Amino acid sequence: MRKGKLLMGVVSTFIAGIVFMPNTYALANSDCSDVKDEDTFKNCIGDTGVTEIKLGDNLDLSSYVTLKHVVNLDLNGKTLTRQTDHTGSVIILVDDGGDLTVQDSQSGGKIYNSRGNRGDSAIMMQGESPKLTINGGTIEGAYTGIGSSSSLPNSESITINGGTIKGQFGIGVFGNNATLTVKGGTISATSGFAVAGNGANTQNATINIEGGTLISTDNAAIYKPNTGTLNISGGDITGLIGVAAFRGKVNITGGKIAGTGTAGQTTTNVGEAKDTEGNPIELPLGVAAVIDNTAKLGYEYDDDTKANMKIEGDVLLESNDTPIMDLEDEDSEINVFVGTGVTSVQKINLAYISDDLVQDPITGAVMTKTDYEQLEADRNSTDENSESSNVKPPKTGDINLVLIISAILTAVVGAVFAKKKIATRVN
Repeated sequence: MRKGKLLMGVVSTFIAGIVFMPNTYALANSDCSDVKDEDTFKNCIGDTGVTEIKLGDNLDLSSYVTLKHVVNLDLNGKTLTRQTDHTGSVIILVDDGGDLTVQDSQSGGKIYNSRGNRGDSAIMMQGESPKLTINGGTIEGAYTGIGSSSSLPNSESITINGGTIKGQFGIGVFGNNATLTVKGGTISATSGFAVAGNGANTQNATINIEGGTLISTDNAAIYKPNTGTLNISGGDITGLIGVAAFRGKVNITGGKIAGTGTAGQTTTNVGEAKDTEGNPIELPLGVAAVIDNTAKLGYEYDDDTKANMKIEGDVLLESNDTPIMDLEDEDSEINVFVGTGVTSVQKINLAYISDDLVQDPITGAVMTKTDYEQLEADRNSTDENSESSNVKPPKTGDINLVLIISAILTAVVGAVFAKKKIATRVN
């Protein structure tokens, strides 16, 4: 009996312990769904058991936070900033294995870094395989919206599905084996590039532009000094120069690319590429896409890393100058190919178009010679039919009037001849 009572006591104590034990994990998650102070926010970010964080108020942090696990952050219309006198360069650092998704269930949510020193950003990537997905909200830095730390990340992955990324520079893709995919949203830069690689140390980066809007008001929209591949299959890309590539492959199969700079003017304010004499590279403004293999960057290159560009498909090129330029020496190999489906109001250099293709001077579309001949035949046929349709048959009333006038004239002429006949007889 005593053993039974003792056992019951132990069980009762164990159950009571379970019932009344403070559930720190549940409390943490409860607090993390309505974050209203800095300490709670930092605890939530640091707790690997927390995967959902929702802001309940604007937060002005005294220091940055580091994320090393999976978190979905809902800005909820609130603003996450750092105090104006802070000395750090970032607000959220996505480090080794960190996987951050940012959304905004309400409008107006923002992550903003007011410090504008070189290299500062609102969200920064670092370490091995960090991941970032932006579904909504605004990610803004006085210098860069999304960037990389000085200890560069490896195999970083950034996906933009929506929202707005903005700053002097939009997104810096600086890690080796990095991947950036833009499917929506807006990426804007005021003085630098909407999207940029790094020629000194970024190798084998892949940039996929599938949609969204990329804008640079004072530079090239996309700057590619690094090896790897730039794939553009959609989106609206606009800058003083649309795309400027110095290394790697550029495949353009869709979207609109516009160069809005003044025709005939040039700029040396495109990255840190130098010519063979060490002077800043000079690029023409108003060009939709330009490649230059003469530039010196932070590493040597060979034929495998040379810039080459293929444009084919439903692509619209808008420019104030020649739409496409290959700045290689004139006697060098052509590194640009333009295929069917591409449309440009400005004339494309024939050297970039194969002999079996032609650019229609009226629409600016590139097509096969067979298709162009058929198009011209259809136009001529349409013109002939149009001219024929302009010759309208007389109306019934017009015919009757002509007949009446003709009858009157006939009668008058007849009467005159009859009068002359009579006068002759009398004489």
